[in-house]
Amino acid sequence: MGDVMGISSRDRFSRLWTRLDALSASGWAVDALTALTVWSLTLIFSPATEHSAHEEFSLAVAGTVVHFAVAMSRGRYVKVPRPVRTDEVATNIVATTAGASAIIVTALLFNWRLGAFEMIVGSFLVLSVLGLIGEVRRSRRRNHSLVPVVVIGTGDDAREVAELLLDHTETGFALKGVIGDRRVAERYGLDQLWLGPTDRLISLMASSRATRAIVAPSSFRSESFRMIVENLMARGFDVALSSGVSRIGVPRHTVHSVAHEPLVVLGARRPSRVQDAVKRAVDIAGSIVGLVLAAPLLAIAAIAILFDDGGPILYRQQRVGRHGQAFSILKLRTMRVGTDRERDELLAENQRTGPLFKVNGDRRITRVGRLLRELSLDELPQLFNVLKGDMSLVGPRPALPDEVDEFDDELRGRSSVRPGVTGLWQVEARTNASFSAYRRLDLHYVENRTIWLDLRIILATIQMVLAAVALHVGRALLGRKDDLVDMIEGRPELPPAGGDRESTERRAYDAAS
Repeated sequence: MGDVMGISSRDRFSRLWTRLDALSASGWAVDALTALTVWSLTLIFSPATEHSAHEEFSLAVAGTVVHFAVAMSRGRYVKVPRPVRTDEVATNIVATTAGASAIIVTALLFNWRLGAFEMIVGSFLVLSVLGLIGEVRRSRRRNHSLVPVVVIGTGDDAREVAELLLDHTETGFALKGVIGDRRVAERYGLDQLWLGPTDRLISLMASSRATRAIVAPSSFRSESFRMIVENLMARGFDVALSSGVSRIGVPRHTVHSVAHEPLVVLGARRPSRVQDAVKRAVDIAGSIVGLVLAAPLLAIAAIAILFDDGGPILYRQQRVGRHGQAFSILKLRTMRVGTDRERDELLAENQRTGPLFKVNGDRRITRVGRLLRELSLDELPQLFNVLKGDMSLVGPRPALPDEVDEFDDELRGRSSVRPGVTGLWQVEARTNASFSAYRRLDLHYVENRTIWLDLRIILATIQMVLAAVALHVGRALLGRKDDLVDMIEGRPELPPAGGDRESTERRAYDAAS
């Protein structure tokens, strides 16, 4: 009888999970229904105030309508490029705040009673539930419903764009190839992606079934560039232009009208001592609060580790910190004792590129350790490193000394800031096997770091951890044992670009002409 009840319960959970999975793909309509339901239930069951059914429904509708008007105006539901996780978190916060404000204004206009408790709890629940659905949606859509795109150009700038699209399939683009000069394509390692020359532009776009084109302006003289763009647009293709400048964040790009012609202005980065002081203050306060809140979890994890194999609770490892200074990082031990020396034996199974190392199903990881890793709880002791000053709450992850030895000079610039417990790479591309994605996101953070970006990364990290807990519970109830996080996906690797890197693509095209 117990087995029958267990199977029946599991089947119910399975059906619920399948429905959530399917509904999460429906986008804004499901999110709107979710927000409306959450606000309605919060108002109905609030112990602070009582409302009529008409008032409850009207307030919930007002909050939901404004929420999604703001979310859509900020590009939350644009099909491609899909918003990055930190932007989704920021948009959800702004939209939820706007929705809550609409509820307050509506209540004031009609003189309806409204309590602070309702607004705080409702806003928290809307953010949490939409965040969970967003994580489910993100995990399911990574390689689904991709928009085919072609890069026009075959030089250094085009290579940068091609690598970006190959590294980050979560953007919603599927790279079909590049169009341009074949000799330049070979020089920059794009020959495997080369589709043909620009004089066959439209036919190549049609044969590749691409609906969009990304043009690298540096590949062409101004007249050729203008003709290519006009030809593509006249045939109904959407056209995007590469800026040719990497790692300059979108907030630092502004478009000005000069005699009715668009001019893109890039804002200079001005490091502030005040900002650094505020960041350190946030690190100290955040690490203290985090340790207090995490104390029960740390105690439970410590007991579980001791009962699992009786070994030490903490694991210390040398990492490279700010300005290249070595320090000892703290983690909850997730591997069997003394297995560091087995790393070399697993190099053949490495599923990351470059100096990064990651093996799915690493046999050195203990049963408790696997759970701690899936939920990111093994990183909690690093709050002591933050309090000490070796690390920050947010920053590039501290690298191993042998990894740093393989970094180029530009990537070693990441050591100009304190390494972080979490960072841009962790929230945007943790499961991405590509070293170039790791490199790009770390350098982007160093170049564009602000307190606001740090806050978005922290909130995105919290959302990811909460979603991982919910997903783990759901999958445990379903009896599914697949990893939640270690879903490493392969990608085509571009060979090193050959030729003189100092010669620009424009010179190559001029010579070819």
